[in-house]
Amino acid sequence: KKKKKKKKKKKKKKKKKKKKKKKKKKKKNSFLTFLLRCFFFLLNLYLLFILLGKRTLKTMMASAVGLWIVPPKWVYESSNKKKFLNEKSIGGWRSSEGKPLLKGVSFGLSEKFKSEGKKSELSNLKTVITLGKGKMNDSGEVDYLLIQEGEKAKGSSFQVLKSTLTIQQFYEYVHPV
Repeated sequence: KKKKKKKKKKKKKKKKKKKKKKKKKKKKNSFLTFLLRCFFFLLNLYLLFILLGKRTLKTMMASAVGLWIVPPKWVYESSNKKKFLNEKSIGGWRSSEGKPLLKGVSFGLSEKFKSEGKKSELSNLKTVITLGKGKMNDSGEVDYLLIQEGEKAKGSSFQVLKSTLTIQQFYEYVHPV
């Protein structure tokens, strides 16, 4: 009977040891998972990808805010080396050294632009300007007047201090590809 009890105790100890080992492995795996999640979360906050050289709303928003925009190669190489690599060394690009690109710049929309422009385009434009710390004015002095393609700025209620821009010129100003 004593031998049986000892065997049972040994089996219980072995089971406990196995459970502890499994828990340790789970903890290690969950910690690695946690680290990977943190890494990609930070990437989303700090960096943005340029895929095929396209100008997208996300890349323009990132550019207006002053975030780094990097190619996918940067992510792969950083992941392989398990550290963030220098963004410039692999083709990263940043519009304004980490500062909002449009800070203190005022914009106005021509009447034709307001009436004929797509609502989504107007919304995107306002989003980019707001994120870049620019200002949208309804009248008065503006640095840039946004106009429709082929439109002339004459007869506008704005006093334009610098220039008129089409939507395409504005996008190129914010994020040159």
